[in-house]
Amino acid sequence: MVFYSAEQRPNKSLPRYATERVLSRTTKQIKTELTMKKQIQFLILTGWLLPVGVALLYFARWIREIVAPTLKGGNFDQLYDMHQVRYLDTTLACTVVAGRP
Repeated sequence: MVFYSAEQRPNKSLPRYATERVLSRTTKQIKTELTMKKQIQFLILTGWLLPVGVALLYFARWIREIVAPTLKGGNFDQLYDMHQVRYLDTTLACTVVAGRP
């Protein structure tokens, strides 16, 4: 920060403390903007984790509740109708949401 004497100051109509107040407000605004940018960057970098987690949960439930009983001799269509949850559709939707930049 550069301080000027009264003769050197570019804007002589403002007293020195007013110029400092404007500069300090600007510094606070810059800090706020940088904080917001960091928060947005953090969200962009980690925002895909939640949809991927949900996709993994639904895929695991599909394997546990439909695939495993089918391999043990259950009827796939009957098991799918019994649960009434579209596991693979939900998994695909979450994966697509996670993959969007």
